Amino acid sequence: MKRYIGLDVHKDFTMIAIMNGRQETLQSPYKVRMGGFNKWMAENITQEDTVAFEASNGCWEIYDRLSEHTPNVLVANTNELKVISKSDVKTDKHDAMVLAKLTSVNMLPTIWVPPVEVRELRSLMAQRKQLIKMRTMTKNRMHGILMRRHIRKPMKEAFRDQHKEWWLDLPLTKVEKLQIKQGLEQIEFLNKQISEIEECVAELSTQSPWKEQAAFVMQSTGIGLNSAMTILAAIGDITHFPSDKKLVGYSGLGSRVHASGNTNRTGKISKQGRKELRTTLVESAWIAIRYNEFWKEEYERLTTRKPANKKITIIAHKTLVVFWHVTNKKAIDRNTTKEATAKKDMKWAMTYQCATKQDLSRPAFVQQELDRLGIGVELKRFKYGSKYYNLPVSSLSS
Repeated sequence: MKRYIGLDVHKDFTMIAIMNGRQETLQSPYKVRMGGFNKWMAENITQEDTVAFEASNGCWEIYDRLSEHTPNVLVANTNELKVISKSDVKTDKHDAMVLAKLTSVNMLPTIWVPPVEVRELRSLMAQRKQLIKMRTMTKNRMHGILMRRHIRKPMKEAFRDQHKEWWLDLPLTKVEKLQIKQGLEQIEFLNKQISEIEECVAELSTQSPWKEQAAFVMQSTGIGLNSAMTILAAIGDITHFPSDKKLVGYSGLGSRVHASGNTNRTGKISKQGRKELRTTLVESAWIAIRYNEFWKEEYERLTTRKPANKKITIIAHKTLVVFWHVTNKKAIDRNTTKEATAKKDMKWAMTYQCATKQDLSRPAFVQQELDRLGIGVELKRFKYGSKYYNLPVSSLSS
């Protein structure tokens, strides 16, 4: 008999309710301590059962453990579930019953469960972002000391190693000198940790499943290696989105819509979705309108009555649509050039010895990625910095 199991998961226990397809209660809600949860799963869950629980911190571990016993594991979308199951009654037993009931009638709003490699990359990129934030806070505190003392920096890049002595020799109080010393130590430590993460990210970018997508994402102006991997971590497998509209909705860059009777209007962007995806696209859009003529014209074409932040959001929206078509269809970004793509691939090759770790020369790495895009035959030579590089024979020419 097919059963539908609702789990209301908490830190110390899980409330469990079980129903059949006719919404008949097979097991009234009961509590299982987390210490005995693995044993309960082994003794009670079968391959035919469908199990559902709400998304929360640590839910992926629960998902993996349940998946060992049944392929039918659903993770409920918490926000949509609140709307559907709104009730004056809010208890653990009630929540478990709601999950079981909605699952039994195929009405449970669910979320996509990312595979392990996506979760790990998301975690890595989130950690990098947090470390960068900590480093920025440290630098701002040190800048604050200079401002209070009306001290001007004689250099632009004040936090490079060669300027350490300048900081330590400043005429400051004992407390301020200690704060500067510890600030420099913190920045050095954070730089090391950020560098280690970025080295790991660069290595992952040349391995499956990311290497198949990274080259297509990095075609776009404004998207470098770390921003590309942030986007890929947020999206996962692009084929999960059957249209560009679905991807835009997932990013939260789509407009809110009110359509009722004779009223039809759009509002601000929904901001529903992964924030890091939205932020990265907006940051990349600012770079794109500065260095890419196509996106610069698109930006300038927008009405001057719109504030800059709204206009750049529209550009970010448009670039995401292009990204969907380019990545999903394995196509070429027509808004950039082959030379610009080659330069970006060369930087990728140099980043933490990505080419060397594949036993490739840098030009050979560039040729490999151009071939992946299907344009390896069309470019023979390109300039990077002040030097020209000749590309080896394309694998597509034979």
